[in-house]
Parts: sequence; C-alpha cells; structure tokens
Amino acid sequence: MRSEARADVLHAVDDSRRKRKLTEFENPTMKLTDQEREYALKIKRALEEEDEVLARAISDMEIASYAIVDQGDLERSLERAECMQAFRMDYNISDTVEDGIQVLRTFQELCPGMLLSIDPCTDGDSDNGSHVVVLDLTKNNPLSFLKSPKNFRYAIGGIYYMIRCMQPDLKSVREGYRQILECDGIGWNNLSSKVDQRCIDELLHNLPHRRKSMKILRASPIMLVIGSLMKPFLPKEEYDAIIFGFQNQDATEFPERLDNYFLQPDPEAAFEGLMRKCQSYLTKRAETEKSFKLD
Repeated sequence: MRSEARADVLHAVDDSRRKRKLTEFENPTMKLTDQEREYALKIKRALEEEDEVLARAISDMEIASYAIVDQGDLERSLERAECMQAFRMDYNISDTVEDGIQVLRTFQELCPGMLLSIDPCTDGDSDNGSHVVVLDLTKNNPLSFLKSPKNFRYAIGGIYYMIRCMQPDLKSVREGYRQILECDGIGWNNLSSKVDQRCIDELLHNLPHRRKSMKILRASPIMLVIGSLMKPFLPKEEYDAIIFGFQNQDATEFPERLDNYFLQPDPEAAFEGLMRKCQSYLTKRAETEKSFKLD
C-alpha cells in the first residue's frame, strides 16, 4: 500500500561527425535539434574567442545545456557560463560523483529529513518534467547554513547537486524537473530570505535548468507571505510555476505528510537508498558529460 501511495506521489563526413552521429544513435537522450546544435556551436566559438581558459573548463554538455535553455540568446549564455564557473570556484564544487554525494550527505546532517526523494517522473508526460524532487521544508534549518561560509557551501551545493541528479542527459535538461514541497507545520524558523536570495543570485539565476512546477503542499499563510516577497526576485515563468496547495485541496491527493511515504519504516535505510540513487544519477551525468562532443 505504501509503495502504491509513493508511486502516486512521483508519478557528416569526417570521423568526428561520424562518431557524433553514432553516439546520438546509441544514446538518443543526448540528441540536439539542428537549431540547438547551431546555438551551442555559436556559444562554444564565442567562448574560445573571448576566454580560452574558460572555454577549456566548460564541457560541451554544459554548453549544449545553455543552448537549450537560452534558445539563441548568446549574451545570456556567455554570462551564465562565466558566473557558473565563478560559482564552482567560490564554493569548491568539483562536479565529481564523490563530491556530490559528500555534499548531499552533509546537507542531510545539517537538515535531517529534508531531502526525501529524487526520482524520474512516472506519468509519461514530458510537459511536467523528467524528474521530481521531494523536500520537507519543515526540516529546513537555515540557521545551520548561516553559521559559517563552510556550512553555506552545503546549502547551495546541495541544491546544485540535487538539480544535477535530475539532469543526467540533455533530454532531461530540455524537459525540466518539478518540485513537491511538504509544508505542514512550517514555521518562520524554517525560512530565511537571506539564504533563499543568495541561492537565487549565486546559483539559480545562472544555472541552466528548467523548473516546470513547484507544488507547495498544505501551504500556510507564512508560505503565502514568503511567496509574495520572492515574486520580485524570480523570473515570471518561475513564479508562475508555483502551485499553492491547501489542507482541503491536498487531502485527497496527498492525505498524509510525505515523510510517511518516503521515510517509513526505517528513515536511515530510506536515506541510504536515496544516496545510492543519487550516486547512479551523478555517475550517469559524469559519463554522458565526458563522452558528449559537439564537433
């Protein structure tokens, strides 16, 4: 019964060109449209002309992600690329599987029980995103992230690696992801505009990603206030993707708190299972990023 309820919740001619075509045939999730490839190559050439060191540091998969998200806005893509490289240097983000798991585990230590699940979407509707992340915001402890710069690395790095888990290939970048947030019992101590604003300014504003929806379950007046405060700082499409659910609306679809679905009967075993999944997602991302070439 629990497993069923959980399922409901998640619901060319040259050699390089020949190799690229073979790779895409073998892995259609890494395929680009002709227009996306044209955009990506323009970004790559511009990076090589403007900053050769930066161009060597950025993978072709990341460049393709900018092309998919920005749809030909070359200036915006170059700005994103520069800011994301600065982000990695500032927070010592290495993009390795080992670093990702270590950051996610420390995130869990600072906010036990907050990260509940990262899974592929099972409803077959790509318009709703390829993956879903489930979080319990009542377990958020922003003060723990503000105690030291080292701790804040795990707040912003945790978000970065959660999204990276949901972007194992270009298909998932294109389709985006969704969030489900449990808010039953949330208080002001679970929220921090300072942490949220830094994560938006330093990461989410520049990371190539598409958040298709964010469903806030059992939204309290506090969440409505926070939503109105964040509206000026979020792109319109991001704010429009927020869905506020209330007790009477959520009772049918999600009759129990989400931790009852994901953490029972053994929370520690559930988290270890989630870490194994994340290791698999990050390994796939690393492998596709290493093998994908634009030209």
